[in-house]
Amino acid sequence: MIDERTIPKLLIQAYHKYGDKKVALRKKSLGVWKEYTWNDVYTNVKYFSLGLISLGFKRGDVLAILGDNDPEWYFGEWAAQAVGGIATGIFVDCLPIEVEYLITHCGARIVMTEDQEQVDKILSLKEKGLNVDYIIYWDRRGMWGYDHTFLTDYRNVIEMGEKYEREYLGKFEQLVQMGKSEDIAAICYTSGTSGVPKGAMLSHRALILSAEGTARDFQWGDNTNYAAFMPPGWILDQVNGIAAIAVCNNIINFVEEPETAPADMRELGPEFVFYGARHWENLASTTLTKMSDASLFRKFTYELLLPVGYKMSDFTLAQQAPSPMWRALWRFADLLVFHPLRDKLGLSRVRIPGTGGTYLGPNIIKYFAAIGLPIRTGYGLTESPSHCVQTSNTSLKPGCAGIPGLNREIRITEDGEILLRGPALFSGYWKDAEGTANALKDGWFHTGDAGAIEQEGQLVYFERVADVLTMKGGVILSPTFIESRLKFSPYIKDAMVFGGETRAFASALININFEVVAKWAEKRHIPFTSYLDLSQRPEVYDLIGSEIVSNTTVIAKEAGVQRFVNLHKEFDPDEGELTRTRKLRRKLMQERYSVIVEAIYEGKKNASFESDIRYQDGKTKRIHVNLEIRTIGGLKD
Repeated sequence: MIDERTIPKLLIQAYHKYGDKKVALRKKSLGVWKEYTWNDVYTNVKYFSLGLISLGFKRGDVLAILGDNDPEWYFGEWAAQAVGGIATGIFVDCLPIEVEYLITHCGARIVMTEDQEQVDKILSLKEKGLNVDYIIYWDRRGMWGYDHTFLTDYRNVIEMGEKYEREYLGKFEQLVQMGKSEDIAAICYTSGTSGVPKGAMLSHRALILSAEGTARDFQWGDNTNYAAFMPPGWILDQVNGIAAIAVCNNIINFVEEPETAPADMRELGPEFVFYGARHWENLASTTLTKMSDASLFRKFTYELLLPVGYKMSDFTLAQQAPSPMWRALWRFADLLVFHPLRDKLGLSRVRIPGTGGTYLGPNIIKYFAAIGLPIRTGYGLTESPSHCVQTSNTSLKPGCAGIPGLNREIRITEDGEILLRGPALFSGYWKDAEGTANALKDGWFHTGDAGAIEQEGQLVYFERVADVLTMKGGVILSPTFIESRLKFSPYIKDAMVFGGETRAFASALININFEVVAKWAEKRHIPFTSYLDLSQRPEVYDLIGSEIVSNTTVIAKEAGVQRFVNLHKEFDPDEGELTRTRKLRRKLMQERYSVIVEAIYEGKKNASFESDIRYQDGKTKRIHVNLEIRTIGGLKD
């Protein structure tokens, strides 16, 4: 049986089924939740798609979308797909040079933007020669002074579509029916951790099958609330948002602003959340920080009852039934501490918390399980979303990433590389035949990730193959594993671990969590003037050293961090140190901080370092700093 489903076809089926009888989307605006029924979805998608045609958009063209999660983003992407086009998303914090590369690479001639800030970004690039025919914005604030003929409002495009419909009645339905399941629905750009981002082409079939897997594995129904605030350009929201609502007709909810997300989440109370690993890490760090600053009574009860949570998490993760005594203690601890804590996080009604995208440390998983949020881990990439998942709480195992989904396969090569095969694989890289040929061989996608299959059949993800390090004594070092444990500390915001065949121990560059460490220093009357000044205080080095030791006790001494440096600044995506999904660009970092790393392994006590700091306006400044190198773990200077 040939599967000719497309996302727009499924949306139209939902429209005929529900019409105005059911809410499809909600958006928080000026403190009020605005609702969109399935009739509203159909109307917006239909007339916006016809408006795009009026502007010259045709089958096979690419619509670039630059903005935060909003209903208009979804309408724009669905509209492009409805007429046989392709959508590609761009992160709002991308620098102009990154935006220029992505738009030029995908060949988009029409760009859809959120607001004045993003419009200005495109206008500045167009003045420098960016080949864009039209810019469409959906937030009118601040836009009344613009009079460019190629600049138009979302509502104007809707009106163009209504006029087009009157002239070509039934054209929309005709174009939707022409769609094939193998048509490319979206181009999702990879993180670019090892180079320039690549555009993975996802077909309607790949996105639909991935969304069906999510709905099946997490028991989604048509009344399931999903909070959409992960970047829509990321594959996670493409599957869980853009495609999933077409598959299971659930309800998508958009927060008012990224800054209001915690408060909006409390009001919404979603049953399902899917955060990237870094988001869970930040949430754990923030929670631990706030509890350390809580009142004496709340802090006392939290520290008293947290061991009860950890004991219950041990039962859960070991798939054992707790005794009646532990059940009673848990109910008391949950009533007094854990339920109020989950409520503050906006997660009081969550029955299935999930994660994916990259490695999430066991200490983070155990902590959230202790407060009543047993995180289910999955494994997938932009090229093969939702490939593995832990399908129930009985399959929870820290360090594991679940079993392959329906009709999906995994193979581990002799070198330890993870290979994937299945019906939801990407169709290749946009404008990159060589990259496609290297990645797809004999139907298998070569991920470049290192992993293994444990005895119960779950995938264990280690690290990028290129990032796994063998130490001088033969010990295998996984930098990501150690970094994840370090970031569990509320005082450490980020870290990068180094090692190698010629090195006898691991070292780390540390980003202190300025806000938390500043409060810690103020309570102890430690003076400081800036991030650099605070990071280099001897007391702060003592603090970070103790945190490194306490959070890496399970790591073999030969692979543990024995020397570290508190950096003068945070890792910054605007300087290319992190991807837009906040993954480390290791190759660039190794080159940029090579002077510091060499000083660490030469046994020096300080490292003199010069670098260029890039500001948001694109200007750079050369700075010179002298950073202390601290030794821990018994290693002699």
